[in-house]
Amino acid sequence: MAESVPVDHDGGALDVDLAELFTGLVRGAAFPGAWWAVATAGGTRSAGAAGWAVLDPERIVARRDTLFDVASLTKPMVTTMLALHAASRNEIDLTEPVSRILPEMSREGAGGATWIDLLSHRAGFEPWYPLYIEGSDRESYLEAIARRPLAAPPRSRVIYSDLGFLILQFALEHRLDAPLDALARQRVFDPLGMSESRFAPARMLRARIAATERDNAVERSMVAERGLSFSGFREGVIWGEVNDGNAWRLGGVAGHAGLFSTAGDVCEFGRRLLFRDGFVVPAELVDTSLENATAGLGESRGLGWQLRSDDPSHPSAPLSERSFGHTGFTGSSLFVDPARGLVLVLLISRLHPSIRSTSMRDVRRAFHETVVRWSDRRDGA
Repeated sequence: MAESVPVDHDGGALDVDLAELFTGLVRGAAFPGAWWAVATAGGTRSAGAAGWAVLDPERIVARRDTLFDVASLTKPMVTTMLALHAASRNEIDLTEPVSRILPEMSREGAGGATWIDLLSHRAGFEPWYPLYIEGSDRESYLEAIARRPLAAPPRSRVIYSDLGFLILQFALEHRLDAPLDALARQRVFDPLGMSESRFAPARMLRARIAATERDNAVERSMVAERGLSFSGFREGVIWGEVNDGNAWRLGGVAGHAGLFSTAGDVCEFGRRLLFRDGFVVPAELVDTSLENATAGLGESRGLGWQLRSDDPSHPSAPLSERSFGHTGFTGSSLFVDPARGLVLVLLISRLHPSIRSTSMRDVRRAFHETVVRWSDRRDGA
């Protein structure tokens, strides 16, 4: 007899539909655990978890309050919001070159990259590089980025880049004279009541945290593919620490990754953003951030956000025209559908204890399709 899949939800109609979707995928070994949350103007409509938060070195059931390494959701939820918040207070000018704050970035080409260029991934920096082979602090990271060749001239095309968001982190910390995690707590998490969100979670919280991969397997292979070597990879299952190597070597606090949160906290962030419910950034600046800053550059992006794609295979395809969102390497996603008034959060432990061939595009799209069907039935569409 197949092992039953543990489920944690309240039992509403949407809960039941989503639990059926994710328990089937867990049972089929697509991934060990899934967490979801859906909100409308009236608040959370569905929140649940299915499967396991940890399989190795022990088994821990997935619960709605499980903390998850949301990876690149750090980019829009923390770094982008801090940049917009600072701009709203005239602490930075989004149109100015970041090299005015970080002279290390004044090299030819990159020196003209503005905050907007970096936030919209049009600055020309390569997607990723193992900066930790050069050192493990802000100065060594900045020097390493400054030495790296650009992958394209600035403003010539979209290149999704972790390096660009590390530059944003360092510029924010320098201009606002505080570390990123303190700024996030003061300016984003506390004002929005996101009590579960944090960087570098304390060891005593580990039993509540979903584990990620074993032996840093993905980055080991990425470093080897580049003909590089590094002897400091972590061994065993990464559990309670950020999965991303560049973030981990910075102490777990980085502009591109490092945020740990729950599906509920991520959903509340999205709800407050969508409905401008006491949000931390003025509505007009939020609207500006959701305009297409990369028209004609190969991909539609706002500031920090990916805008809806017409590609029918894309996870955003079931959503309405002005939808936007972001994904994370660990299996996280946050999408917002303004026309339907929906916030959709999905956290999938796709890396634990090793990466699978499961298509996250397909899983996210199935989640979005299920929620949209529920929403349209509810609204009589």
